[in-house]
Amino acid sequence: TRASLVARSLIPTDDLQIEAKSGRLRGTVNIQILSPQPKPLISEVNADMSGTENLEFVELYNPGLLPVSLNGLVVSLVNGSNGEPYDEYDLSTFGITEWQPQSFLVLGDPLVADNLGSDALFLPWISAGSDHDIQNGNPDGVR
Repeated sequence: TRASLVARSLIPTDDLQIEAKSGRLRGTVNIQILSPQPKPLISEVNADMSGTENLEFVELYNPGLLPVSLNGLVVSLVNGSNGEPYDEYDLSTFGITEWQPQSFLVLGDPLVADNLGSDALFLPWISAGSDHDIQNGNPDGVR
C-alpha cells in the first residue's frame, strides 16, 4: 500500500491544508493559522476620586481573538518607593474561569459595577471604603 501526505498553503490566508492518501482512502484537513494571542492590557486605573474613595478600579482589556484563562492571572498594586506589591488579586479566585475576547474586565470597589455596561466582566474587591484601595503617589502603579 502506498501512502502520501501533502501540505500546501491556501494563498493568501496563511491557512494550511493537509491531504493524506492511502490507496483509495483520502482525507483532507484545513488548519487555520492564528497569530499569537496578545497579552491582556491595563487600559485604565482610577486611583483617586475627589471626595469619597469608593469608586477605585483597574480596567483590563483582552485584545485577542480567544478567551483568556483567569488561572494564574494576578493584578498587583505596586508601591513605587520599593517596587514591591502591597496588594495582589488572583483573578482565578473570583469563581470565573474565562475572560471573553475583545472585552473588558474591571476589578474594583463594589459600587463601580453600577457604572459599567453589561458586556464588561466585573470582579469586586473588598473595599477600604473611604480610604484608598490604590496608592496614588509617584511612582506607584499596577502590574
